[in-house]
Amino acid sequence: MAHYTLIVAARPVAGHEAEWHRWYDDVHLDEVLAIAGFVSAIRLHCIDQTAELGPWLAIYGIDAADDQAAHDALTRLQGAPLTTSGAMDPDSVTFALFRDGVQRP
Repeated sequence: MAHYTLIVAARPVAGHEAEWHRWYDDVHLDEVLAIAGFVSAIRLHCIDQTAELGPWLAIYGIDAADDQAAHDALTRLQGAPLTTSGAMDPDSVTFALFRDGVQRP
């Protein structure tokens, strides 16, 4: 089994920060973790005001047999009937899927 990391950058709509944080922490993270393959989640706030990435990152751990299975988990996420929030700025969302660089037997 290989470990993969999905990194998602996003931001709330201005003036709706509290609503966005409640939705992300109390609803969204649990919904994502209910999808097969997703095994962990953490949210981070970027304190570097010059960084292009962020200001918020969600980092999800995915356990999958291979690259195709990791992509399948991402496809399940993208097709899942997740609760949405109008407090998220949809134009701010970017994501990338990474494979653990450590070689395992």
